[in-house]
This record gives sequence, structure tokens and C-alpha cells, in this order.
Amino acid sequence: MSTALKSTLQKLVFNPDGERLMAVAHVKNDGKRKKKENFLCLVVTTEQSTVAVRLYIVKGSDDSMKKKEKFELRDVSVVDGINPRKALTDFEMNISDKQLKLSCGSFEEKDSFVKQMFKMVNLYLPVQKPEFVNVSLPVEEPTGNMNFTEIISEINKENFGGDYQPISAKEEYDFRKLLEKSNLTIGEAEKFNLTLTDQLMQLDGANIESIMGSEQAVTDLINVIDSALNETVKLEEMLNTFDGLLTFVRESVELIEEKDSLGILEFKNTQFLVQELMKYINSIDSVDGDHIYTLQNANLSDPSSINKCTIAAKAIQDFMKEETSLNEMKSYQEHLENLNKATDIFVDKLMAHLSPLFTNSNSFNDGSEGAYELSLRKHSQRFHSLTMFSDLILWLKQTRHGVYTGAIQKYVELTKQIYKKDFQMFFETLNKHLIRNEKSRTLTRNNDKSFIESFQDEENNVLNLLDTALFEISNVVESEQKFCTRFFHIHTDIFSSLETQSIKSGDSDNKNNDKVLNEQVKIILSPLFDVVNGHLEQFAKNCCKQNPYTAITLFVAMSKKIGKYQNSNSYFSVIFGRLMVLIKRQFDIFMESEGQSYCEIKLIKRTRIRIIEAIDRFYNLAVIAERSIQGSERRNDLDRWYMELVCRLFTTIDKAASSQYSKSPSSVVKFENYHHLYLKLSELKIECLDGKRKEAKKLCQDNIDLYVKEYMGRPLEKIHLFFERIERAMDSGMSAEEVGYQTQFSKSELKKVISSYPGKEIKKGLEQLYKKMEKHLIEGSNLLQVVWRNMQDVFLKQIKHYQNLITKCYNSSKIELEVSIDDVLQYFSEIAMQH
Repeated sequence: MSTALKSTLQKLVFNPDGERLMAVAHVKNDGKRKKKENFLCLVVTTEQSTVAVRLYIVKGSDDSMKKKEKFELRDVSVVDGINPRKALTDFEMNISDKQLKLSCGSFEEKDSFVKQMFKMVNLYLPVQKPEFVNVSLPVEEPTGNMNFTEIISEINKENFGGDYQPISAKEEYDFRKLLEKSNLTIGEAEKFNLTLTDQLMQLDGANIESIMGSEQAVTDLINVIDSALNETVKLEEMLNTFDGLLTFVRESVELIEEKDSLGILEFKNTQFLVQELMKYINSIDSVDGDHIYTLQNANLSDPSSINKCTIAAKAIQDFMKEETSLNEMKSYQEHLENLNKATDIFVDKLMAHLSPLFTNSNSFNDGSEGAYELSLRKHSQRFHSLTMFSDLILWLKQTRHGVYTGAIQKYVELTKQIYKKDFQMFFETLNKHLIRNEKSRTLTRNNDKSFIESFQDEENNVLNLLDTALFEISNVVESEQKFCTRFFHIHTDIFSSLETQSIKSGDSDNKNNDKVLNEQVKIILSPLFDVVNGHLEQFAKNCCKQNPYTAITLFVAMSKKIGKYQNSNSYFSVIFGRLMVLIKRQFDIFMESEGQSYCEIKLIKRTRIRIIEAIDRFYNLAVIAERSIQGSERRNDLDRWYMELVCRLFTTIDKAASSQYSKSPSSVVKFENYHHLYLKLSELKIECLDGKRKEAKKLCQDNIDLYVKEYMGRPLEKIHLFFERIERAMDSGMSAEEVGYQTQFSKSELKKVISSYPGKEIKKGLEQLYKKMEKHLIEGSNLLQVVWRNMQDVFLKQIKHYQNLITKCYNSSKIELEVSIDDVLQYFSEIAMQH
């Protein structure tokens, strides 16, 4: 915007109100073209020591300019430049509840106005500042709190930064006052200039005289400074003299300090040497000749001798652990060599003595063998005889780790054979009891006992044998685990690490330690009890082989025992877990086999299909499972198989009904079997099968309706065809009153058709239908009367329909069927009672 236009606006529009124009932009409002020009003006005014910033829209023409709209800057909430990436001339302002859409003459004009507006906001508005979006803004330093004078000064700085600015009223007043002092008018500018020049020359002369008058004072000041410098030089010379005198004293003091520190160091070294010598002598004396003699002449069959050997071995261990700077002495090395020879001899003797103890289990018979036929031999005496060597095993672990590892391997190798023999005898006896119980069950079985009752006796025997096996094995495994943990000191490494790991480790370290402990225990126990897994697997297979339903019993029983044997620190939990997986696999195999057997239907050509055997098999399976599953948490596994088996039963029923070898009607096979399945599911009351139970009931009823529709047919065929033609005529538009007047539908024709079906013929046809039903349905089926009742309902519905048509189309003709509804009810009742 040109300076001339800005000056014109200031003079014509804003000077009268004491306002100062800070920025102006030539704008078009809302994109409309108007003859008059519009100017958006940013104005500052001072009123009673306050500063106000306003926005004006000024409309002007060639001869006049006038304010049209006025806004306070504090009412502006948003200034939007539309798009910061494009040089657009448009921008928007939200003022109170009004939105202005403006367009400048150029992008530079818009950018200059927005930046000036931003400066005034930072200068004047401490709060309620408008938000500037989509515009590039200058980086402004925070203004802080400014007083009125500072604000006016800043405004003036902003205002007079250009080449020309008009003077204010106050400036004009000061200028006129200066003219009055010189007794001049506004037109005598040259005289006023000469007057100001004379005054300036007078002031310059006075200034020169003042400088000349102060020359002597400057000379005096220079003299004082020179005197001070001379005194400083004298003081430096005196300090240098004193420093030379102190040089000799400093060297003497440093020499004395060095001698003193060397004396202290010598004293400390002497003390340290004495301590090391005393420590070395005490260490040598800690292992005397008695210790060496004890190890060389050890009697490992005598507990007191074993105790002495333990003390001697620990003394030698403590000596060898001592690390001093004197360990390289020849006397120390010779003594150490003698001790190593003695310990080597003792270690060989110890291992030779332990090997027979690992294998001579017969000499440690607890007397339990044969006390109970189904029990595993205990090893408490063997453990007791080995426990006295526990401290020596710890000594081996700490000093001869290779020998210690060899001892573990030797123990595992020899003890494994003992347990292999024990478990072989135990499971042979267990399987004999299983076979004996099976023979006993077979001999005592009679026709009075149902399948469920006979299986319950067998189930109890199997569960007792399983409990016995788990109890005996768990006792042996836990006893062996406790012994190995203590005898081989598996826990000592963990406890020593715990001493260094304090409280900060938390529960996570405890879990890690348990894991380490379990892994170390598994290394020893896994080879010892690997044979158990094979025996348990064979036992489970034998149980399932004798009676496949036992798989359900074993699965549920094992599921209930999970909490009892879930101790992660016990190795038996590993054995139990493997057995659980095995039995779960046997359970799934059995269920899958059952499902496949349900789908296998062997039909002889042209055979009447009765109730499918698979339904009763499923019922027996479910009864056994439901009795066993009570209190178990593995319900979901069983429910999943229930759904699978019932779905296969549905498939089997449909398959049997559609078989080409079936002499029975398809609908009869379906509703008989679906009804039987519905009764069994209702009796079981299994929640997950409730939907299938309802589905079976619906399929049963649907097939009954299908059978009735197929075999009831239209017993009054001629009457049905006659009224069928009437209904078609009425559907074509014929009224009921017109029907009787048609030749083909006359009363005589109706009477002729009705006379074809006297009561005797109808009853005879119903008797034949009942006999056919008896032939189709299963003998003694409780659905016979249900189907017959459905037949009755369908027949009565047809009779009522015919009577309604006669009444509607042949009103007042007194024509009726040969039989009434009561007659039909009597026919159905008599036929049912006769059979």
C-alpha cells in the first residue's frame, strides 16, 4: 500500500479521533465487486492513559472516505490464512459470532497486514489472543508487562519506522510554542533557522570553554597515577626478596616429609609381612600329621572313622582355599603335594566303598516285601547306610567335581537296575489283579445285573488299582528325590547363590531357583524312573483293552487328581503329567472309535430297521461318564465329545432311513429313532445336549407329520376332487350362491358323490390304515397311538372342511356327509381299542 494513501487515510479519517493508523490493506469483502473501494485498517488510539487497538473497514471514493464497520482487536478469535503453502490473497477472520471472508489486492499486502496485526497482538493483548492459523509469523520476543509510556514508545517506534509520518497534535503544539519564544510566526522559517543556528554556536563555544578549564585537573590526575605505579614496583621487589629467603626452607620441609612417609610405609609393610607369616604358619598347622594319617588309614565301615575322615578332608579343603602371596614358596608346594597324594588315595578308597553300597539292596530289605502283595519295596535302610557319607560327597562336590559327577553317574547306573526289577515285579502283580478281577466279574455276571451295574463294579476295581499304583510310585519317587537332593547336595549351589542375591531379586529369582533345582533333580531321577512310564502306559492299555469304557473312568479320575500331584518341585508330577497325557490320548481314541462305530450300520437286504443300537450305546456311555465326571474340572472335554457323538447319531439315523435295504418307510425309521434319542437325552439331562434334545423332538414330530400326510392321503377321494373343483371355480370369481346352479356342481351331483362313501366303507378303510401302521411301526411302540391320533386330527380336519363348503355353497339344502364328526371319532376309538 502506498505511503500517500496511508497518509491520506490518517489525515482524513483517523486524525479527527486522535487515532494512529498502523497498517492498511485494500480488500474486497465476500468476493463482491463494488464501485467504492474498501480498506481494512489496523488503528491504535490512546484514551485516558489506556491503549486500544481496533480494526476498521473504511469505504472510500474519489472525494470522500468514511468508516463503515468497527471491531475491537480483543474480539478477534481466529485469523485463518487458508493455505500456508500457496500465495493466496484470501483470508478469514472470526470476530465474536461473525466471520469475515476478505481478499487483498496482493499476497504481499495480505502478509504484511497479518504480520503487523500479530505484532500488535503480542504488544497489546496479554490474554484473549486470537489464534493465527495457516500463516507464516515472525518470531517475536515476549514483551512482558509494559506500562503506558513504554507502549506509547513502542507504538511510535512502529509508526515512524518509514520515510514519512505526519506529526501529532502535541508535536505541533511544541513547535508553535518554540516559535513564540523567538517572537516569530509560522511564515518566518528562515529567521527561525538563523536563530536556532546562533543558539547552537553559543552552546558549542560554552562546551569548548568547559573542556579548556578542566586541563589542569587532568594533569594532576596523571601525576597521581604515576606515583602509584612507582610504589607498586617497590612492593614487587620486596616480595621477590622474601621469596628467595623461603626457597631453602621449602626444600628442607619437602625432604623431611618424604623421609617420614617412607618410614610409615616401612612400618606398614613390616606389619603386613608379620600377619601373612602368622596366617601362613597357622594354615600349615591347621593340617597336621593326624589328618593325613586318618585319610590314609580310613575305615569306611566305621561311622566314627567316617566322621574323622570328614573332619580331616574339610581341614585340607580349608587349607587349600587359603590364598596368600606366600603360596609360591617351595615348602608350601611340597606340603600341598603331600596333601594331594593323601586325598587322591582316600578318594579312590571312598569310591571303591560306595559302589557296592549302591548295588547291595538285598542286604537292606526293610521287611516290607511280601507284607502287602501290592506294594513297592522301600529303600529307607539303603538311604540310611549312605547318608553317613553325605558330608564327604559335599566335599567331593567342592573339591573334586569330576569325581562327584562320576559318583552320580555310578549311582544312577546301579540304582536304575534295582528300580527296574522292583517295578517289573510290582506291575506284574498289578496286572495279575486286573486279570483276576476281570475273570471274577465274568463269572459273577448274571442277567439280573444291567450293563451299568456290572461296569460299576469293574470301575471300582480299576480305580482301586490305579490309586494303589499312584500311591506306591509317588512314595518311592519322593523318597528317592529327597535322598538324592540331600545326599548329593543339589541345593547347596542354589543356597550359596541366594546369599549373594539378597531381597532385591524378588519372587522371580525364587522361581528361577526352583527351575534350576528341578532340572538338576531331573538329571538324576529321569534315568532312574524312565521304566515307570512304560509300565503305566501298559497298565492303562490293559484296563482299556478289557473294557473300552474304562478310558472314561481313567480320564476323569486322573483329572480329579491333578491338584493333588501338581507340585512342580516333585519329580512325580512329571510322571503323573505323562500318564495324564497318555490317558487323555486313550480317552480320545476311545471316543473317536465310538463315533466311528455309530456310523457303521450293517443291513441285510430288505430288512425292517428298528431302534438303532448306537443310541443305547451312547446312553450307557453318557451314564458312565456323568457318574464319573461329578466334581471334575474337565467337563469341557467331555461336552465336546458329547456333541460330536450325538451329531454322528443324527447322521446315522438319516443314513439308516435312506438305506436301499430298508423295508421300513423312511419317515418311520426317523421318528422312531429320533423319539428314542429324545427320551434318552431327556433322561440324561446333560446341559450341553439340550439343544440337540429339542432338535430330536422336532425332527420326530416333523417325520410323524410327513408319515401321516403320506399314508393318510385323501381317503374320500371323489369328495375331495368334487370340492377341489368348486374351490377353483370360486377362486376364479364365482360366488358361493352361484355354485349350486352349475350343472357340474348341482345338488344331485353332490349327493351322488357323497353316496359313494357310506360309514361302513370309511370304517373299513380306517381299519386297513391302522393295520398298515402296526406293520410299519416297531412292535409295542408307544408312538402307535400318537401317530393314530395325528391321523384322526387330519381326517377330522378334512371332514370339517367339506362340511363348511356344503354349508356355504348349498345353504338350506339339508345335504350332509354319510358320516358325522362323532361317527369318525367313534370309528377311530373302536379301531384303537380293538388292537
